[in-house]
Amino acid sequence: TVVRGYVPNNKESAAAVCGRPKASPDQAEKFSWMNPATLDLLAYVMEHTKGDEDALKLERAILRPNRFYDTQMEKVMLEYTRLMGKLSNATMRAVSLAMNLGEYKLLDIVSPASRTPNVNSRLLEYPATSSTASSTSTARLQGHSDGSIVTLNYRPHDDPALGGGLQILQDGAWRAVPATGDDAIVVHPGDVLEWM
Repeated sequence: TVVRGYVPNNKESAAAVCGRPKASPDQAEKFSWMNPATLDLLAYVMEHTKGDEDALKLERAILRPNRFYDTQMEKVMLEYTRLMGKLSNATMRAVSLAMNLGEYKLLDIVSPASRTPNVNSRLLEYPATSSTASSTSTARLQGHSDGSIVTLNYRPHDDPALGGGLQILQDGAWRAVPATGDDAIVVHPGDVLEWM
């Protein structure tokens, strides 16, 4: 299940949400939120759309209200979301140009009225692991794809040499994505981009 707000370690599975219901729970604490205007718009669309009932159940779970601890946290997180929206907009325009579609084509497809991408934000904290453990025993999230257009991953302290880190499936094998430091963001294509 997808929860807005805090999710403790071992309580949610990204792989299960992506269609593998028997996948192990993620070894990560999570905090999720979304721009309230986006939540309202998506809720309206869901209420006025006929479709696959299982997909509608998942969408309703995703559309649960934000749950912040206090107004200061809400203010900081929503400002972060606003800034990530600007970065997401620029990324979507760059991807659109790279696909020879015209600068605003992807934004026109996903949000024609505003050319503003929907930003679903998540903070994840992974428990420390032993750097000598095997790669299969240190997987804190099971292999999964991202159900988005693009995912922007800021990971300044994510170092594979310290027992973990982001991996991608490349040529049938999981490979570590090099650590980026505190001045870079990793951009992954999501499922929706592959379908376009």
